[in-house]
Amino acid sequence: MQKELVDIVGEVKHLILRFETAIKNKNLFFVADMPAFLEIKINRIQLKQLLYNIIANICQYTDVGGEFAITLYEEDGLLHIIASNDVSDTSAIDFARVFDLFYIAGNNELSSGVGMYVIKQAAESLGGSAQFAPTEQGVILSVQFPLIKAGDSDEA
Repeated sequence: MQKELVDIVGEVKHLILRFETAIKNKNLFFVADMPAFLEIKINRIQLKQLLYNIIANICQYTDVGGEFAITLYEEDGLLHIIASNDVSDTSAIDFARVFDLFYIAGNNELSSGVGMYVIKQAAESLGGSAQFAPTEQGVILSVQFPLIKAGDSDEA
């Protein structure tokens, strides 16, 4: 896959705007903790697919009137994308199966069961990983993969 320099912060902001109607309809509050600019070398389509599925899942599964947060940071040569959201009842989620293709938590008729699978596959294809776990207020998705910046070798 062809890699190019992409501002991941700009991509996240653009996707949040695409979900603006869903965010308003559910009266969601969100926090973005990101640098002003972070340019990485990556396949743009692959990155958009990963980010789209993260944000779509957040919007779909955050409780009405709840909060979600997206955090981006680099550490030890890895890019970390952390997404957390309010979910009042996590009892219907089988955390061991959440990345399985076609797994749907509870009776969610709007879910295809593909989003979390795509997230994990994208992270792994970038040489990284994805984890999903409960928190006191809901859930947290952590994705990390090797960070390639301008001037770095494409081999990750």
